[in-house]
Amino acid sequence: MSSLCRRLVARALALRLCALIFASVCAVDGAPRKYVIGSRIDFLTGGSNMPFGTGLISTNEFLPFYGAHPSIDMTSTGEHSVLKSSYAFGYDRIDSDTPWISRSHAASLMLSVQPGAKWKVSLSESFSMTSDLATFNGIRGVSLFDQGFIFPFYPVTSQHAVKTNGFGFGTDYSFNDKAAVSVNVSHDLRYYGDAAIEGQLSDQQRAFAEVRYTRRVDQRNSWTVGYSSTYFSFRDFENAVSQATTVGFSRSFTPSLSLTMSAGPSRVENLKSKDSNVSYNANVTLQERLRKAAISIYFVQYGGDASGLGSISDTRRAGFNVRFDSKRATLFMDVSAFDTKGTLENVYNTRGAAVSASVGLPLNRTFSLNAGGQYQRYDHTADFGFEQKRLFVSLRMETPSLWRFAR
Repeated sequence: MSSLCRRLVARALALRLCALIFASVCAVDGAPRKYVIGSRIDFLTGGSNMPFGTGLISTNEFLPFYGAHPSIDMTSTGEHSVLKSSYAFGYDRIDSDTPWISRSHAASLMLSVQPGAKWKVSLSESFSMTSDLATFNGIRGVSLFDQGFIFPFYPVTSQHAVKTNGFGFGTDYSFNDKAAVSVNVSHDLRYYGDAAIEGQLSDQQRAFAEVRYTRRVDQRNSWTVGYSSTYFSFRDFENAVSQATTVGFSRSFTPSLSLTMSAGPSRVENLKSKDSNVSYNANVTLQERLRKAAISIYFVQYGGDASGLGSISDTRRAGFNVRFDSKRATLFMDVSAFDTKGTLENVYNTRGAAVSASVGLPLNRTFSLNAGGQYQRYDHTADFGFEQKRLFVSLRMETPSLWRFAR
C-alpha cells in the first residue's frame, strides 16, 4: 500500500471514530439536539500585483482581480456535547496577459464531549487545499492564531495548491478543583503533489503526543508541567523524532484577560544518521476576549519541528490580531510573521510576514459593505521570495442562523 493510501485510510478511520463517538453521545444525551446552520458569501474586487515563478520574479504592477468566497457552517448542541463543522471555498482571478486563477478549500470538524463533571474529550479534523493560506484567511477575516499548529511555509509563487490535513484528540481529567491532567495527540500532513520539488518541497507528516499536569494555585494562577514527543516523516529526507519538556504559568487578570506562558528544552534526532540538535520550545499568549471584541498577542518557538520547507527547522512565529463586531461597524486585523532556520540536514532558511485588515459597514441584517487590504512578503533567503500587495472591496451576504431546528 502506498504512503498516500495509508494516509487516506488513517483519515477515513479518524472520521469514522468521530462519527461513532458523536452517535454514542447523541444516544446518551437523550434530549433533542439543537442545530444551527449559517452561511456567508463575499463578492470582491480590487487590485493586486501578481507573484509568479519559482525564483525572485514578481511584478509590482497593480492588476484588476475579482473573486467569490462562500462558506457554510453548522453547530449542533446537546446536553453533553457540541459539534461544529464548516466548509469554505475561495475563487480569485487576476486578469493579465496570462490570467492567474486561485482556488482554495478549507473544511473543519470539531467535537467536544463532557461525559462527566470531571472529564472532557475533544476531537478535531481539518483540511485545506491552497497555495496561499495567509491571503485565503485574510480575505475571509480568519486569524492564523486560531488554527493552532500550522506549517508556516506555503509555496505562494508556484501557483500550485498544496494539501494540508490535521487530526487532533484531547482529553482532560480533573482530580479536584486544583489538579488536572491532559493528554493531547495530533497528526498533521503536508502533501505537495505537482508542487513538489525534490530536496525542497517534500511531502511530510508530523505525529505529536503530549501529557501535561496542571496545578491551580488559586482562582487566578496555575502552573503546568508537560512532556511531549513528535515523530516526523519526510519523502526526501531522513525521518526524525523529537522530545521536549515544558514548564508553564497562566494568570487570569480579569474574567476576559489572560496570560499564558510556557518554555522548555527540546531535542530532535535523525533516526538513520543519529545526528541531533538541541533547542527549546516556548509559547507566550496574551488574550482579551469580550462579547463584541477580541485581541490576541502571541509568540511561539518550535525547536526542531516541521515547517513545510525542507525537513527539520527551528521556527519562530509571532502575531497580533484584533476583531471587533457591533451593529454599526466591524473591524478585523491580523498581523503574523515567521522565521525558520533549517537544522540537521535541512539547509533552507526563510522568513515571512503577512498583514490583513478590513472594515465593514452593515447595510442591513444580511448585507454589509467591506473594504480592506493585504500585504505579504517572503524574504529572498530561499527560492520562493516574493512581495504581494492587494486592496479590495466586497459585498458580504451573511446569515448566521439561516436554518434552525431540533431533532
